[in-house]
Amino acid sequence: MKNENIQLLGLSEKEALVLAAIKNQKNTPLLIFRSTSVTRPAVYEILKKLRKRGIIKSQIEKGKKYWKIRDREQIEKTIYQVKKYLLDIADSTKEIYGKSDSNIVVYHGRKDIKQLVINIANQNKNQRLFVIQGNSLEIGWSKIFNIKTTNKLNRLIKENKIIMEAITPVDWLEKQIKIWGKKWAKDFSGRMTVAHEISESYFQHGAQLFATKKTLYLLALNEDVAIEIRNSEIQKMVLSMFYFIQNNSQKIDPNEILKNLIVREKI
Repeated sequence: MKNENIQLLGLSEKEALVLAAIKNQKNTPLLIFRSTSVTRPAVYEILKKLRKRGIIKSQIEKGKKYWKIRDREQIEKTIYQVKKYLLDIADSTKEIYGKSDSNIVVYHGRKDIKQLVINIANQNKNQRLFVIQGNSLEIGWSKIFNIKTTNKLNRLIKENKIIMEAITPVDWLEKQIKIWGKKWAKDFSGRMTVAHEISESYFQHGAQLFATKKTLYLLALNEDVAIEIRNSEIQKMVLSMFYFIQNNSQKIDPNEILKNLIVREKI
């Protein structure tokens, strides 16, 4: 397991030593004792605790008990239960695991999706965030984010110096300022943004895509569903598609456009 996963499990230093010993084939109390600084009585107690938490299991071979780490999926489930408790993730949210280091989290419900979007902004400081969103997104977005929280999110993105790379339909900014108003435009402007416009015909949906350096997010806010994917090959494929669109579209300066829109008397 990765160090951050061991930390997430809340293991003490001695528990982590015992777990590391088992991982390195020191699979009996005597072998664990000899390979660590943990006393034999403490080893027995720790083994009981780790088994109770679903991290390790025992098996009998030729009348002798051996200890081993449980399979990956079981450990990930244990870690995820801790995450659900600490982050108040609803029971309807499910995490799915692949055979490599990849995994998928499915979010259901407005509360968890709202927190997910905020987490994306908080966890990607000084990083690039690639964005594509459909024309009918506002219906679902407004159910989760009102104008106040939307503006707060825009300010958070600026404060965290996230570089937004967006693919938008032609005249998207003009339509957004009419929906959300000048306050939205002022909080949106000033972000480090790279934007490209393509025909509106490619945006006849209510979905949204966020891609970061390590993670892909697919959101269907109109249906209160979001999917988080961590898989390097899928990530490469999506970013390649994103770069293709950028290379075959019109680059615009959102900040300059918003500046001009804000000063227009009719808005």
